[in-house]
Amino acid sequence: MKYVLLGSISPSWLGKQAERLKKSNEKLKQLGIKQDSVLYTQGQYDFVETIDAPGPESVLGFTIWYSKKGFGNIQTLPAFGDQEIRKIIKKMIKILKYLNRVLRNISDITYADIITPYI
Repeated sequence: MKYVLLGSISPSWLGKQAERLKKSNEKLKQLGIKQDSVLYTQGQYDFVETIDAPGPESVLGFTIWYSKKGFGNIQTLPAFGDQEIRKIIKKMIKILKYLNRVLRNISDITYADIITPYI
Protein backbone atom coordinates (compact mmCIF):
# COMPACT_ATOMS: atom_id res chain seq x y z
CA MET A 1 0.00 0.00 0.00
CA LYS A 2 1.16 3.52 -0.75
CA TYR A 3 1.62 6.19 1.91
CA VAL A 4 2.60 9.84 1.98
CA LEU A 5 4.79 10.83 4.92
CA LEU A 6 4.84 14.45 6.03
CA GLY A 7 7.94 14.86 8.15
CA SER A 8 9.77 17.28 10.33
CA ILE A 9 13.45 17.11 11.18
CA SER A 10 14.51 17.86 14.73
CA PRO A 11 16.84 20.88 14.96
CA SER A 12 19.51 18.68 16.54
CA TRP A 13 19.60 16.55 13.36
CA LEU A 14 19.56 19.36 10.78
CA GLY A 15 23.36 19.41 10.62
CA LYS A 16 23.58 15.62 10.39
CA GLN A 17 21.37 15.12 7.33
CA ALA A 18 23.51 12.38 5.74
CA GLU A 19 23.56 10.30 8.95
CA ARG A 20 19.80 10.70 9.56
CA LEU A 21 19.03 9.80 5.96
CA LYS A 22 21.29 6.73 6.01
CA LYS A 23 19.76 5.39 9.23
CA SER A 24 16.22 6.11 8.02
CA ASN A 25 16.80 4.34 4.70
CA GLU A 26 18.27 1.31 6.49
CA LYS A 27 15.21 1.11 8.77
CA LEU A 28 12.82 1.44 5.83
CA LYS A 29 14.60 -1.43 4.07
CA GLN A 30 14.56 -3.55 7.25
CA LEU A 31 10.78 -3.07 7.52
CA GLY A 32 10.22 -3.97 3.85
CA ILE A 33 9.24 -0.42 2.94
CA LYS A 34 10.25 0.91 -0.49
CA GLN A 35 10.88 4.63 -0.77
CA ASP A 36 9.39 6.00 -4.00
CA SER A 37 10.41 9.65 -3.63
CA VAL A 38 11.39 12.31 -1.13
CA LEU A 39 11.15 16.07 -1.56
CA TYR A 40 12.34 18.67 0.92
CA THR A 41 9.90 21.50 1.51
CA GLN A 42 9.55 24.87 3.16
CA GLY A 43 6.71 25.47 5.56
CA GLN A 44 5.08 23.28 8.18
CA TYR A 45 6.90 20.12 7.06
CA ASP A 46 10.56 19.65 6.19
CA PHE A 47 9.95 16.81 3.74
CA VAL A 48 7.28 14.89 1.86
CA GLU A 49 8.04 11.26 1.16
CA THR A 50 6.10 8.65 -0.77
CA ILE A 51 6.57 5.01 0.14
CA ASP A 52 5.19 1.59 -0.70
CA ALA A 53 4.74 -0.47 2.47
CA PRO A 54 3.59 -4.04 3.15
CA GLY A 55 0.98 -2.72 5.60
CA PRO A 56 0.09 -0.15 8.23
CA GLU A 57 2.05 -1.99 10.92
CA SER A 58 5.35 -1.43 9.15
CA VAL A 59 4.57 2.27 8.62
CA LEU A 60 3.58 2.66 12.27
CA GLY A 61 6.79 0.89 13.29
CA PHE A 62 8.86 3.27 11.19
CA THR A 63 7.18 6.44 12.50
CA ILE A 64 7.57 5.32 16.12
CA TRP A 65 11.23 4.43 15.50
CA TYR A 66 11.85 7.81 13.77
CA SER A 67 10.42 9.76 16.72
CA LYS A 68 12.14 7.57 19.31
CA LYS A 69 15.51 8.22 17.62
CA GLY A 70 14.85 11.93 18.05
CA PHE A 71 14.94 12.58 14.30
CA GLY A 72 11.64 14.49 14.37
CA ASN A 73 8.00 13.62 13.74
CA ILE A 74 6.10 12.08 10.85
CA GLN A 75 2.45 12.27 9.92
CA THR A 76 1.32 9.37 7.71
CA LEU A 77 -1.42 9.44 5.10
CA PRO A 78 -2.64 6.35 3.23
CA ALA A 79 -2.52 7.17 -0.48
CA PHE A 80 -4.45 5.78 -3.44
CA GLY A 81 -3.75 5.86 -7.16
CA ASP A 82 -6.39 6.92 -9.66
CA GLN A 83 -7.42 3.39 -10.67
CA GLU A 84 -7.56 2.22 -7.06
CA ILE A 85 -9.78 5.10 -5.95
CA ARG A 86 -12.10 4.50 -8.92
CA LYS A 87 -12.56 0.87 -7.81
CA ILE A 88 -13.28 2.00 -4.25
CA ILE A 89 -15.84 4.55 -5.42
CA LYS A 90 -17.50 1.98 -7.70
CA LYS A 91 -17.79 -0.45 -4.77
CA MET A 92 -19.23 2.24 -2.50
CA ILE A 93 -21.85 3.16 -5.12
CA LYS A 94 -22.94 -0.51 -5.31
CA ILE A 95 -23.21 -0.69 -1.53
CA LEU A 96 -25.22 2.54 -1.37
CA LYS A 97 -27.61 1.32 -4.10
CA TYR A 98 -28.10 -1.94 -2.21
CA LEU A 99 -28.76 -0.11 1.07
CA ASN A 100 -31.22 2.18 -0.70
CA ARG A 101 -33.17 -0.89 -1.98
CA VAL A 102 -33.16 -2.44 1.49
CA LEU A 103 -34.41 0.75 3.12
CA ARG A 104 -37.13 1.14 0.49
CA ASN A 105 -38.31 -2.42 1.18
CA ILE A 106 -38.29 -1.79 4.92
CA SER A 107 -40.47 1.30 4.49
CA ASP A 108 -43.05 -0.84 2.63
CA ILE A 109 -43.44 -3.09 5.68
CA THR A 110 -46.40 -2.20 7.86
CA TYR A 111 -46.98 -2.82 11.52
CA ALA A 112 -49.55 -5.48 10.56
CA ASP A 113 -46.91 -7.35 8.51
CA ILE A 114 -44.71 -7.58 11.56
CA ILE A 115 -47.33 -8.42 14.19
CA THR A 116 -49.77 -10.70 12.24
CA PRO A 117 -47.62 -13.85 12.38
CA TYR A 118 -47.60 -13.62 16.17
CA ILE A 119 -51.36 -13.14 16.71
